[in-house]
Amino acid sequence: MFGIFSKRVEGISARSSGEGKRKTLTEYLLLFIALWLITATMVGFFLLWEISSVVPSLSALWSHDLPSRFRSIATSEAGVKIWQPFLFFLAQQVSRLYVTDDSGNVYRLWGDMSQDMEFTFLTSRFASHPLKEPQDDEKVIVDVGAHDCVTASNSFNFLHSLQWKGVLVEPYHPNFARCAKLYYKWEAVKLFQVAAGTENGDVRLSKLDHASTQIKEGTQFKNPLEVVEVKKMDILAILEEAQVPKSFGVLSVDIEVDPSPIVNRALKAGYKPRYMVIEGDRLSYDGYKLVWAKNLNKIFERQD
Repeated sequence: MFGIFSKRVEGISARSSGEGKRKTLTEYLLLFIALWLITATMVGFFLLWEISSVVPSLSALWSHDLPSRFRSIATSEAGVKIWQPFLFFLAQQVSRLYVTDDSGNVYRLWGDMSQDMEFTFLTSRFASHPLKEPQDDEKVIVDVGAHDCVTASNSFNFLHSLQWKGVLVEPYHPNFARCAKLYYKWEAVKLFQVAAGTENGDVRLSKLDHASTQIKEGTQFKNPLEVVEVKKMDILAILEEAQVPKSFGVLSVDIEVDPSPIVNRALKAGYKPRYMVIEGDRLSYDGYKLVWAKNLNKIFERQD
C-alpha cells in the first residue's frame, strides 16, 4: 500500500506542465487530508469506546468535560500505545511526499510535531533572518523535558527533517523508554534519563495526568497517579557530557516547574543557544528578545 503511495507521488512529481503541477498540489493535499481522516477516525473510535465505559447516557455525555477526558485518554498508557505510533506513522507517510520546482530541486514535506508549531516558526525565522540561522557546527537541539520524543515534541522535526544533533533529557521512565526505543540506534542523539537541575542529586517526581512534575517540599497532590524518585543532574554536567558547543541552535525547556534556574545557570556558564523555547511565565532573559508567544510557550532569540 505504501509502495503504491510512493510510486503514485513519484509519478505525480515527474509532471512538468503547469496543469500537471496544479494537479500535483491538489493530489498530495488530498492524500495528506486522507491520512489525517484515518487518524481522526481511529482516535474517534478509541475515544468513544473509552467514554462509553465511564459515561452511561447521552445526556451525561454532553455534561462531561470532553476536552479534559480526551487529553486524559489520549495520554494514558493505552492511549499512547495507539496515538504515539500513529503520529510517527503519519510523519513517515508525509515524508514520502515531495515537490519539485522548475530547476529540478526536490523538497520534502513534513508535518510539524511540535506543540504549538514552534518548529514552523523557527524554520520560517531562519529563512527570513539568514544571519540568525545556526551554522553547521551549531545545529544541535537540547530538549529538556522531552516527554516521549514524539507527542508535542520540539525536537522531533529538527532530528528527523533537518538531521540536527540532539540531546534529549527525560526523567520519567515510561516516557524515556519510548524515546530510547525511537533513538537507540542514532549516534547523533544522546539520551539522559534524569531530571535537569542546578545540582546533582535525587528528586521526587509526580505523574499527574499528561505530564510529570518535580515535587517541592510540602506540596500535597490530591490524586497523584504515581510518585517516584529519580536522579537529578546538573544542567551543566549534562551539556558537558553531551559535548554541546557553547554556541548552539535551540534550547527547549518544558519541565512543569520554573525553568529559570536551569536556563540562567546555562547562560551564566557561557552557553548561548541562538533560540530558546521555554514553557513558563517569564518574559525576558538577559541577551535575548521575546519573538513569539502562545499560552505559556515562548521563543526567545539571541541578540548578537
